[in-house]
Amino acid sequence: MRQYDPGAEGVDHVNAYSKSKLPIGQLLSNYAHTPFLCSDGGFSSMEGYWYWLGVREDHPRRDELRHVHGFRAKQLGRYLREGVRTPAHDFEGRVERGFVAKLRQHPEFIDPWWKYAHLPIVHYYLSIDGVITTPRSHGWLWDHMNTVRRQLFGLKT
Repeated sequence: MRQYDPGAEGVDHVNAYSKSKLPIGQLLSNYAHTPFLCSDGGFSSMEGYWYWLGVREDHPRRDELRHVHGFRAKQLGRYLREGVRTPAHDFEGRVERGFVAKLRQHPEFIDPWWKYAHLPIVHYYLSIDGVITTPRSHGWLWDHMNTVRRQLFGLKT
């Protein structure tokens, strides 16, 4: 797995991260407050949707995840999971379709993204002391984002 240099963000990659130095990286983050409608209803963020898909369907507070974004969505989602992850049927497919719905319903992403359309979308965390952590799981999501990017901008590679 390639290690990206945060100093080169915008030159050789876009980091889909709430603390990205690029506004488009922040908007592509699951934390972003980017309300969207999908087949499962309305959500304020992809993070809320992600956790909503992982909480038991009969949980009485599950729908609170529809209205949260940022770290609050992660906190609430982890709390409601009660230590038990119950992924919904077709979890990955639903997340992928949710991401596409988010993009379609936020055309204001397109112009800022166009400038960086040729760059791969990646995801890593950068700590205050400069340590880079690249999550090993969920690579399928970044692959999907890059496929959508290529299709959206008519890119060959």
